[in-house]
Amino acid sequence: MKKTQRGFTLIELLVVIALLGILALIVLAALGNAKSRGDDAGIQSSMKSIQTQAGLYYSQNGNIGATSANCVTAGSLFADATQYGLTRILTPLRAKTTVACLSTAAPSNIWIITAQLKNDTTKYWCIDSTGVSRQRTQAATSTATLCDAY
Repeated sequence: MKKTQRGFTLIELLVVIALLGILALIVLAALGNAKSRGDDAGIQSSMKSIQTQAGLYYSQNGNIGATSANCVTAGSLFADATQYGLTRILTPLRAKTTVACLSTAAPSNIWIITAQLKNDTTKYWCIDSTGVSRQRTQAATSTATLCDAY
């Protein structure tokens, strides 16, 4: 009687390892994309929080705290921002965030903030003093007054 050995051949093992590798790459690619989209959702959420806190700031102070028409510097828009949590929210976004305001216009509460999205670096999330919150293809400038205006 002939004895046959049981087990897998080297070819079978290599095929299984290759298939597992391909599946692992597919899963990792999907997770990377989901993380990037999650980062964008976090930026949008932070921007919405800024919009809400800015409304509170204006309702309690009657102004937006800016002293110049272009308030790109961190200390001029919502000057007492720490009390309202705006500094805490803006700090992680600061590197890719553009802030512009027009405090000399009537009314004196016009402002716009854009933050660059991580999933697509050619897109920005824009919020403004009118309550608009939307995706844009460019950052705010000192001449842009509302998200819908550019």
